[in-house]
Amino acid sequence: MSVRIVLPDPGSKVRSGAGTRCLMSSGEELQGVASIDVRIRVDEIITATVELCSIRLDEIEAELELVMQHPISGSLVRVKSISFQDGSEWCAQ
Repeated sequence: MSVRIVLPDPGSKVRSGAGTRCLMSSGEELQGVASIDVRIRVDEIITATVELCSIRLDEIEAELELVMQHPISGSLVRVKSISFQDGSEWCAQ
């Protein structure tokens, strides 16, 4: 899914988040948006995290995807597993 973030009042020098809208690729406004965090880093992809308020949801299906910056290459990569100091390991499904 792709989204478009529309900021309010582009003529203002100081902006608050009030009035910011998040539009889906279909053009419909995404409802229940609590916050939007946009991350811009040099030589990385621009990412946006949209936090939604869950209202009247009986069941949510989601897929966890952990992404970390590779300590050597600096690129963002998906995490396959995490080994803990106590010997236990978490593996992505």
